[in-house]
Amino acid sequence: MALCVLLVDNLQNETRATEDSSLNPSQSRKDKIRQNPAGRKTPPISALSERQLVAVTALLSILISLWLLYSGDIISRDAVGYLADAQNIQAHGYRAALQAYGGPLYAILISGVHSISRLSLQDSAHLLSILFEALICISFIKLYALIKTEEGRLWVAAFFILSFPIFNEYRAEILRGSGFWLFGLLAVYQFIRDYQKPHGIHALAWQIFIFTALLFRLEGVVLALLAPFFYIFATDLSLPQRLIKILRLNSLFILTAIVLLLAWSLSDEVRVLLQNSLPKQVIYLQPFALWSDFISASERLKEFLITPMAQPCSTTAEALEVYVVQHKQALG
Repeated sequence: MALCVLLVDNLQNETRATEDSSLNPSQSRKDKIRQNPAGRKTPPISALSERQLVAVTALLSILISLWLLYSGDIISRDAVGYLADAQNIQAHGYRAALQAYGGPLYAILISGVHSISRLSLQDSAHLLSILFEALICISFIKLYALIKTEEGRLWVAAFFILSFPIFNEYRAEILRGSGFWLFGLLAVYQFIRDYQKPHGIHALAWQIFIFTALLFRLEGVVLALLAPFFYIFATDLSLPQRLIKILRLNSLFILTAIVLLLAWSLSDEVRVLLQNSLPKQVIYLQPFALWSDFISASERLKEFLITPMAQPCSTTAEALEVYVVQHKQALG
């Protein structure tokens, strides 16, 4: 998205410059000499102006999220599962997060915000979403500032992300995707910084952020695996330099994999511990097990849909509690 905004912004600048020069070529040259008399580069936007824009964007993002949250009153099926996971953590401790419907990290964060703020689980999840969405806007502007040209305008990126329809459509939802988008953007930001100015801190931050994104959604494994291989096509580097770049951007993953494999092979206790600690989502890496689980879940869901509630519920809260229990039973 940032690349699209950069392309549109640059196209507008080039069109405007072309029109000005075609109308009055001599005046255009005089203006350039007057603005840049010694061939000096135009100074970038000041840090204070950027901070102000970031602060205003974050505030507007919060207001938009609150307005959309106030306007909508429907909770999705996935949101029920996330809240049930957080409630399960409150009741049975953080080990229960390993079998969470939406992955361990999101349920742990909802439960943590609930414990700190004493808000309800649903309000805690909405508070977390509002924070993530504001940080997504900030990260997008920072990413755009990293790749823009001198003529680029940061307000274009701010306007784009605040008015992006697909992003705003999900603001009122309780979904782990907001955390995935945030840490995915932060990972890409650090990846580009490492490309522009290689440093071990950037490479480490890239791996930490993309791993955190993976804890929200396993789809991030595609970015984690493919992004470092960008250097295969970096023709300005020699083959050994490319391999070093790829290894450096995966160093934390490689080291972790080696340690886990050694522990797995040397200790039966560690093997059992790791097997019991694997999150439920690891089944996505096993196609045959995934198909079997899908068939089993579909049978339970059919029973859930055709079996009416055993007894009527007197209150909305009681009805919701029954629905959550049956929803969890149906999805396993």
